[in-house]
Amino acid sequence: MRPPPRPPGDGDEPDDAPPAPIVDTRGPAERAFNAAVDFRDRNPDDLSGALERLRDVAARGGAWGARAADEARKLEAKAQAQVAEVTSQARARADAGQVSQALLTLEEARGRLEAAAGAAEALREEHARLVAAARARAREVASAVDAALARGDLDAAREAVQGYRLAGVDEVDALVREAFQRLEQARRERASRAAEAERRGREELEAGLRALDELVKQRRYADVLARVEALAAHPALARVRGAEATLRRRGEEARDARAVLEGAGQGGARARGQPFELDGVRGRIERLEGGVLAMKLASGGVLERKVADLDPEVVARLHALGHGEPQDHRARAVFLLLEGRDAAALTAFEEARKAGADLSVFEDDLRRLERARAGGGTSAPAAGGADAVKDDAAMVTIPAGTFLMGVDANRIEADRADEIPGRRVTLKAFRIDRYEVSNRQYAQFLDWLKRNERNRHRHCSPLEPPDKDHTPEFWTDPRLGGEGQPVVGVDWFDAFAYAAWAGKRLPTEAEWERAARSADGRGWPWGTTFDPARCVYAESLWGRPIATRADLDRFIEWTRGAPRLTLAVNALPGGRSQDELHHMAGNVAEWVADWYDAEYYLRARSQGEDTDPRGPASGAQRVARGGSWVDIRPVDLACTAREPVEPATRGAWLGFRCAQDVDATPPRRPR
Repeated sequence: MRPPPRPPGDGDEPDDAPPAPIVDTRGPAERAFNAAVDFRDRNPDDLSGALERLRDVAARGGAWGARAADEARKLEAKAQAQVAEVTSQARARADAGQVSQALLTLEEARGRLEAAAGAAEALREEHARLVAAARARAREVASAVDAALARGDLDAAREAVQGYRLAGVDEVDALVREAFQRLEQARRERASRAAEAERRGREELEAGLRALDELVKQRRYADVLARVEALAAHPALARVRGAEATLRRRGEEARDARAVLEGAGQGGARARGQPFELDGVRGRIERLEGGVLAMKLASGGVLERKVADLDPEVVARLHALGHGEPQDHRARAVFLLLEGRDAAALTAFEEARKAGADLSVFEDDLRRLERARAGGGTSAPAAGGADAVKDDAAMVTIPAGTFLMGVDANRIEADRADEIPGRRVTLKAFRIDRYEVSNRQYAQFLDWLKRNERNRHRHCSPLEPPDKDHTPEFWTDPRLGGEGQPVVGVDWFDAFAYAAWAGKRLPTEAEWERAARSADGRGWPWGTTFDPARCVYAESLWGRPIATRADLDRFIEWTRGAPRLTLAVNALPGGRSQDELHHMAGNVAEWVADWYDAEYYLRARSQGEDTDPRGPASGAQRVARGGSWVDIRPVDLACTAREPVEPATRGAWLGFRCAQDVDATPPRRPR
């Protein structure tokens, strides 16, 4: 019989004997309870998992089941508290207009608290309530837009849309997007009607101005003055650039010419007996009245002529017999100018200047006549030598890369809707002029056209109107005509032709924006904050704030007598872009190659037009970029701002710069 084993600790067992195993004396229910509690403590964010484990233990009954049920109730209470907290947070975000973030908060909490009794349902109900509130708000905005459109109040419709923030729920946001599209359609239709009315008004006014020229040719000066008075009340007068000045000039011309023609035939006693020569025959004036000249010849007899039938220079000589005031000298000069007698007109203008007459209205004519007498070249700001054909503009190379084009925003802003949505655009490397094209450079182009009359249209766009003259509209305006100032008064076709002549092209809209805002997506060429000291726009040019319509009217009046309206193309170095381009904001707006389409950015992003985009294939308007001296809002000078402009527009605020492919070699242009 084997002896019974001795208990441990008798002292004679070996030192390296293994310890006795630890026996888990807990029952299955206790072990399951402890495991559930341990899971709860290690995973505080997984309330659903902890509840499931505790409920499983509670279902077994017994003491441990009762303890598990108690812990589950505590956890349920904690879950309900979290539901209340999450609901409060979501409502606060929704009230702040952050509906999409509020819904995301509820959805994330529902995943965590799904196992808590009633928690998921409460969160679903809150989610549905927020969506319903957002939908009601969207419908309210859409209804307000439609009501405003029904009464033709586009401003009220725009205000309704601008106050809406995207909810992040497609079916909800679609209501406002559709309303916005209806607003844009109404805006386009109104703009189209206004443009048509404007076009008809312009055509009517321009026809009236052309009719004045015909009446002047017929010497119907009284009719000219009556027509001038009628056209002065034309509603399109203020909107047709240069029309007011043209009308004032035609009125002064007609008054001066009529004074000469009528005064020449009414010399009376002052002319009687004066020696005079007519058609190579000498004599003395016997009578000059009623528009008839009677001259007693030295050889005997009397020669009679109607003054209106005489040569214009003879008429001017008759007028000079009894009219020697400064305004009389000017009147004779104007009469001769209208009659096409340039040499005699220049002499009369010089006499008028010596007499102290006011020649301000006719200074351009006087300069043209002086250049013609001297055999000068282009009637424009001085250019280089007669053989100068080279565009010597400094160019900057923009490296290939990707940048943000447009505005990356989730807020609908009706007045800048054509700048959204922003998208990442990739461009190959290109070159672009450091400066806007100057008057000096453009004068070289005009000189080339003058020397190459037969080939003058070789560089023109195929869309250009036939027989187009590329001389800018404000070419002799002293406020804009300095050699170093940017050329203005050029339409899109002028800019296209110059660029092609220079061996270049107009930049695309994407290239222009990349050159202006750099790769970092800045708001203005110099940085993220607008600085009026770095650019030329209305307030910086005038030196005063423009906050009201009265301020704007005073600014417009000031521009009429301002010494200059633009700065030199190399001015304001502090306003340069990161690539050291000047005046990418302000001074003059700049033509680019692209057609304009207000919805192009949206379509381009959906169609993936993000590599070297060239814009829409066609359109009615081209794009101008950068803003100008006439703009009063900083946002209109932002790097993303787009301006739709009719291609034939020649504004005193509108110029351009050129671009070129990096691998292009400018051809030497024939002389």
